[in-house]
Amino acid sequence: MSSATPVYNFIELGLEEYEENEMVLDVVHDLMTFFKDSTNCTYQNSSNKKDLRTCFEKVGFKRFFERHLELKALEKHEFELHIKSQLMVFEISNEKDEKNEKDKKSRHSYRYSFNISLPLCKPAYMKLCNLNDYKLLTLQTHLQENGLIERTHGNTGRVSRQNSKVFVDFNITSSVKEYLVQYGTIYGLPSPMRHRNDSGNFIYLPTGENYTSIYKKYKEDFYLEHDESETIISYSTFRRLWHELIPNLKFQPSASDLCEKCVEFKAKMQAAKSDIDKYNIIKDQYEEHHKAADLERKHYN
Repeated sequence: MSSATPVYNFIELGLEEYEENEMVLDVVHDLMTFFKDSTNCTYQNSSNKKDLRTCFEKVGFKRFFERHLELKALEKHEFELHIKSQLMVFEISNEKDEKNEKDKKSRHSYRYSFNISLPLCKPAYMKLCNLNDYKLLTLQTHLQENGLIERTHGNTGRVSRQNSKVFVDFNITSSVKEYLVQYGTIYGLPSPMRHRNDSGNFIYLPTGENYTSIYKKYKEDFYLEHDESETIISYSTFRRLWHELIPNLKFQPSASDLCEKCVEFKAKMQAAKSDIDKYNIIKDQYEEHHKAADLERKHYN
């Protein structure tokens, strides 16, 4: 039986501007687990060490987290070019391996870092970039043999045997846009210039919604019209298309929620997170209130 993911204080971590969705929570938990184990830093074993902090602690969790997310968001060719460019800068030696006299292979050593003033040990760098030993070695080898030329997969030019990814064409972007427009029309609260920092007319979705919950509804609607064997776009693609196609569809900030009852329920739920039974009771009450509000909204629409 797997243990539940701990609750992290995003304000203490400096991540208050991030939505606490499933993807972000998973990344935070993964990195926090890494940060809490000081043995992950191989620099700890070095002598004459005055600063007892690990190399990643010197970087700081927020900066490490944000760089990690930025790298995860890159396309494959962008990511590999970024890593190989860094390896060119990190390389510190090019010595001959005398053990193999017939085929004197070059041995390349690297001094990894977060930036010019913050060195990283190899395990921390791999964690930062979401790399494993095999992937890193593959990129190092390709860099030495081919330079910065894009790495081409062996199956390029052949018909793919798997169809696990969706090619995002005009039909898909149109369907996502149509879905979001309809969703905003049904559930949104048109509030032109209601917030001081608004520079245009926005449609605000209820504070109880988030990207993850709407993506789940999108999937449910998708499979009502398509066969279950058909592959759907990923959550990250759905969210990217949302920002590109419907940037004016936003989530209503909690502080601007017009329903005081909703604000009250949310505060109670936040305070009751340490007591799951109490939390579920309040959550049920909140959902009943939300359903009643939706019925009232439909009555006046």
